[in-house]
Amino acid sequence: MKNQTILILDDEVLATEYLKEILDEEKTKYKELKHFNVLESNSYNDFFIKLEATTPSIVFLDIHMQGKNGIEVANIINKSYKDRYQDDALPIIVFITAYDNFGYKAFQVNAFDYILKPIGQESISNLLQKIINKHNNVFQKDSEFINIDLSGINVQVPIKDIIYFKADMKYITVKTEKKSFLINDTLINLEKKYPYFIKIHRSSLINPQYIYSFLKKENSIYVCLKDNTTILPISRRQKSEIERKINFQNLF
Repeated sequence: MKNQTILILDDEVLATEYLKEILDEEKTKYKELKHFNVLESNSYNDFFIKLEATTPSIVFLDIHMQGKNGIEVANIINKSYKDRYQDDALPIIVFITAYDNFGYKAFQVNAFDYILKPIGQESISNLLQKIINKHNNVFQKDSEFINIDLSGINVQVPIKDIIYFKADMKYITVKTEKKSFLINDTLINLEKKYPYFIKIHRSSLINPQYIYSFLKKENSIYVCLKDNTTILPISRRQKSEIERKINFQNLF
């Protein structure tokens, strides 16, 4: 699942430090991005370790680097995410280049945009505004919370941290990686509020970003989550809805 992280790869230390400094300042001007953490890498090994650990929302790649160039790195990211996640988990890729003749190649690897060196604050500010305008629904989703009454104390749980909602008698279990909560609501109401969740059963709504794979066992189908322990049943009635929302067949 995408996290609130911006990741930079450039083999020039001063270049990454400068871009990080600009991003740290400019992101605070946008409520959708002000909580994002900006990380930098100057080597491929470090970059891919951080990519795996943080699943960033935005990635800045320098095109001209020793060894693999930014286009090749973007191809690796695309292939890796295609094999493991659904399409909307792909990070937003922005290329950094001193040349203006890489536009065609950039968009061939699903890049959002590219910015020219020397980088200035105005170009970064315009780029961030463009990203928010284009992907507004994604960043709204990341900033949503559900209010939970916990023994008289109001707790705000980020929607992006919720793995699933499960109906249990008169209450709904809200499952996160760290804790479970009970709320007084209905699955029908939650499905209307959060349409990007997928109904896998009459009693379960699941966050698709936590799906790892699907399992066929005898005549039943189950979804396996990324914690490697949770397996939930899928009703045959909901199978077509799941296929419509994600690349269902590739996850078996």
